[in-house]
Amino acid sequence: MANVELVKAIKNGNVVTSLGELAAGDTVTMKGDGASAAGAIRVNNAANTFTSTLESGNISSNITLTLPTSSGTLVSSGALLASDSSPQLSADLDVNGNSIVTASNGNITFQPNGTGVVDFKNDNTQTSEVRLYCESNNSHYVALKSDVHANYSGSVTLTLPTTTGTVALTSDLSSYAPLAGSTFTGDVSINAELLVDSYNETYSSVTSSTNSTTINCETANVFNHVLTENTTFTFSSPPASGTSYTFALRLVQDSGASGFVVTWPTSVDWPGTNAPTLTATASAVDWFVFTTSDGGTTWYGFTAGLGLG
Repeated sequence: MANVELVKAIKNGNVVTSLGELAAGDTVTMKGDGASAAGAIRVNNAANTFTSTLESGNISSNITLTLPTSSGTLVSSGALLASDSSPQLSADLDVNGNSIVTASNGNITFQPNGTGVVDFKNDNTQTSEVRLYCESNNSHYVALKSDVHANYSGSVTLTLPTTTGTVALTSDLSSYAPLAGSTFTGDVSINAELLVDSYNETYSSVTSSTNSTTINCETANVFNHVLTENTTFTFSSPPASGTSYTFALRLVQDSGASGFVVTWPTSVDWPGTNAPTLTATASAVDWFVFTTSDGGTTWYGFTAGLGLG
């Protein structure tokens, strides 16, 4: 059936059951209506109840679709992507203002191969930025943003900590770092040598009450006590075993030369097992040093000086 005969058959509403053989160079053209309807080929199912339509898109130049060279079933592009276990892009992917989303609490994973990295680049008009949104309608976000080109002398790497915590702002560093004038209210661990030009120790005066005086090791390293009665000393809150702690005690007799005496903790080990005798004269000053490294189970006591003015 030649081109002209086919066209006549279609125009007359006839059902074309066979095209026969077209002559060499012949083509079949399904033209549009010149307005809104594009040319199309419709293929019915066996019962003529449903139709598959091959229709031209809104093209601006001629294109050619090349059919496969083996038998099979054509699928839509969406189905083709879903059935591909390892799809690959042949060009840049433009989301065209849309989002990449998941269903059923699914995760989105970026997994570069080998030494590959995940790059967040830009179009050379502004710095790259990653935004992390809150859980309430994505109302607020925290942005991770690169600095401007002029402030770089080379690429930098920020290594994240290996423990859970909160990132501090530079304006908050005085609360965390040993800056000049800072005061720490808890223990500070330094896992290396501490080298300083000079350091000071806290000097604390303690008093007795009902013949009892407590040295709290967490409050100072040098203590002062003026005797107003006979008293028994208690050394409290030393560091745990394995950490050494030493303090000095300045002990002063009262101005009336009352000759008050002191009872030391039984954990104190004096040289020769003999506790020193205090100076009994008025306002006499005696100095003692105590050290422990087993959590206060044993305190070694030393006399630094007796009868000082």
